[in-house]
Amino acid sequence: MDLNALKIFIYVVEAGSFTRAAKALEMPTSNVSRAVTLLEKRLNCQLLIRTTRSLRLTEYGELLFNKGMPLVKEVENAALELGEMKNELTGTLNIAIPSESGPILLGEILIAFAAKHPQLQLNIHTNLLGSTNLQDNIDLTLFFHRGDQLDSTMITRKIRSFESIVVASPKLLTKVKPPKRISQLTKLPCITTSSALNKKPWCFITPQGGYEHLTISGNFCADSGLLAAKAAVSGLGFAILTKEMCQDAIDDGRLVSIALPQKPAALELLLAYPQQKHLSPATRVFIDTLLLYFETLAESSPSSLINI
Repeated sequence: MDLNALKIFIYVVEAGSFTRAAKALEMPTSNVSRAVTLLEKRLNCQLLIRTTRSLRLTEYGELLFNKGMPLVKEVENAALELGEMKNELTGTLNIAIPSESGPILLGEILIAFAAKHPQLQLNIHTNLLGSTNLQDNIDLTLFFHRGDQLDSTMITRKIRSFESIVVASPKLLTKVKPPKRISQLTKLPCITTSSALNKKPWCFITPQGGYEHLTISGNFCADSGLLAAKAAVSGLGFAILTKEMCQDAIDDGRLVSIALPQKPAALELLLAYPQQKHLSPATRVFIDTLLLYFETLAESSPSSLINI
């Protein structure tokens, strides 16, 4: 059996289409389709049922996928180990990070990783699309989130967690009474987002340990934590921010922390990649490097992670 054709077949099944597999393999779609067709001819059986909208495994295809996947992974793991021995990674790695705080939190490790692996093409995309990035040929994405992760099609790893609080300026509190319950926030001027944090930044922990999202109204909407903090200081509305970010403003009296019976959900920096995607050696090495970097950083200098 042609091992390369088997690898292409595995990628097609995982990606769910010839086009996405071709992008992951960095080869023409026609070559991917031809490789699978030749594999079927060599094995004298149909592996995939192709329609205009989807692909479906036949009984033979399912058997080959289940038996062939470990083999392909073992070969790629061997290539990874050899690459690590030579300290070389090749190919292309596409990463998406948050557009505002991403460069601050991740810039140092991304640049160091690129310098260590000069044969690797590293493409960094900055936006607020979160897990949606994974639909656009992105190998992995880092994004901020509050509450439950509902998308079972991806694997997520928590990188860092930041305590969140509700704050307001003394100026605003001379005009409106501070809320005693989170439900009262829905009738008060609040600062919210249009697309960041899955459009649900106002998330609180329930007494049962679950999450409750509030629909907030206000005339100031910003997909920027820094801008939301400035707006809160100026008195435009209540804001939900990380405690570290606004601690200085609280200490000098520009902001007041609002005590509520339910705490806001923590802001989490998550790393995600598709559950069915076959991870490249570069992706695996980067994930391990990133986790080690933040673990070491938290132990040596926790204060360096507060500007978010």
